[in-house]
Amino acid sequence: AYAFAYQWGMLKTRQFQLSLAQHDTLRGRNKPCQFYLWDRSMMGDYVFALWTHLTGSISKEETEVYEDEFGGNLNKLESLSFLSVVDCFIYLNDEPANCKYRVENCRKNKSESNIPLEYYEGIDDIHFNMFV
Repeated sequence: AYAFAYQWGMLKTRQFQLSLAQHDTLRGRNKPCQFYLWDRSMMGDYVFALWTHLTGSISKEETEVYEDEFGGNLNKLESLSFLSVVDCFIYLNDEPANCKYRVENCRKNKSESNIPLEYYEGIDDIHFNMFV
């Protein structure tokens, strides 16, 4: 019931981070940087939103609203305006079972316990198809 609101919030947070970094650099509050490094980009957020749609937690209509704000979809990545300022993506490829292990045994967030391996496999499939 809250999947769309959560994914929307993540997208808006990432958009805000990008605009804040660009604004602070333009206004002289931060020295211009050669690059910004995010642990997850808007592309990563889109992967999670798409998976949430494919598994039925976000409706077709909600996905269309999300993609409108995002600026495109998986079939039209070249149309994403924010990619004009992106030089590269670093894709760390690992097996879904290893990711699940790290989440459960290293991060140990209660809210992330008992996530099925199929979830990690689905996210991995979308990342692979998008970046490789």
